[in-house]
Amino acid sequence: MDGDLDGALTALDRLANSADRLDRARAGARAIEVRLASGKLDAAHAAQALDTLRYAWRGDRRELALRERLADMHQRAGAWREAFSELRGTEADFPQAAGSIHAHLAGMFASLLSGDATTRLTPLDLVAMVDENADLLTNAGDPAALQEQVADRLMTLDLPERAAPILQSLITTSPDPDTKARLGARLAALRLREDDAPGALTALAVTQGPGLDPAQQEQRALLRAAAHGRLHDPGAAIADLAGLTGPAADTTRATILEQAGNWAAAEAALARVVAATIPESGPLSDHHRDTLLRYATAAARAGDTAALTVLQAKEDDRIGSGPAADMLRLLKVAPVPERADMPRLRQEADLMQRIPAGFAAATAH
Repeated sequence: MDGDLDGALTALDRLANSADRLDRARAGARAIEVRLASGKLDAAHAAQALDTLRYAWRGDRRELALRERLADMHQRAGAWREAFSELRGTEADFPQAAGSIHAHLAGMFASLLSGDATTRLTPLDLVAMVDENADLLTNAGDPAALQEQVADRLMTLDLPERAAPILQSLITTSPDPDTKARLGARLAALRLREDDAPGALTALAVTQGPGLDPAQQEQRALLRAAAHGRLHDPGAAIADLAGLTGPAADTTRATILEQAGNWAAAEAALARVVAATIPESGPLSDHHRDTLLRYATAAARAGDTAALTVLQAKEDDRIGSGPAADMLRLLKVAPVPERADMPRLRQEADLMQRIPAGFAAATAH
């Protein structure tokens, strides 16, 4: 109380080595807390020190408090798996306090997902922890919100074979139809990334429910259309998009029409995307250039030289340089009327040489 921490620690350390077992347990724990509060210990070393006191006093609320505090120190140190393991063991050893310990577990799990801790975990560690603590997703105070946080983290991982089963489990256990529908859309998107169009359609079908909000309905329609497009069923894909407007719908519509080789209709859809997303003035981003390149490709395939001429007049000064810009300039070159037009042919050849082979091949498809 006088601020003499060194004097306090000297006394506590002496008590921690006394003959009285209770004094040893109390003083040892108090000394660790004083050192932690004064910066003499960090959370990781405090956890190590608390672990040495695990058997100093057994069987009552004092041991329970020490073990819960040990779990908190592991959490503060970023040792999340050790923290969960400690609380799981404590829950098993103190069944009379299982309710409060489980609430502690659920709160810790929510903290893991809501903060930036997951960005410091390896993808495998995150998947393993979610898998090992799946029961916390249904018993938490707000299970729907927690399940969606898990889904968001899983969707960012490049481990689809590990993430998909967990998403499927969340769908099965979720009691809320809206949450189930959102999780189904995430699973469908994951399966489309893996080129599993039938699996995407199944995920959407089993999670379809009444009364979904318009945003959810649109997202699911876009995913359904993309899956039908992958299955070479453009009729069903276009039908999925019936009534939908806006850049997202038109972009998906254009993809389906491109896959079907309907270049005129694809050009019309992309023209609407260009009108809605490309600024009238100012510099163009890479995304803007990619959109213009896609539109120009469709116009060229459709033989719409008038559209290419308008595009050249409007955008030539600001498309900049780089592979996308070079391809745009190539596509905007009017068809050569005669083979003898060598200057034009040299221009095309020069542009083609400047475009990476992989980029040109991808654009052609």
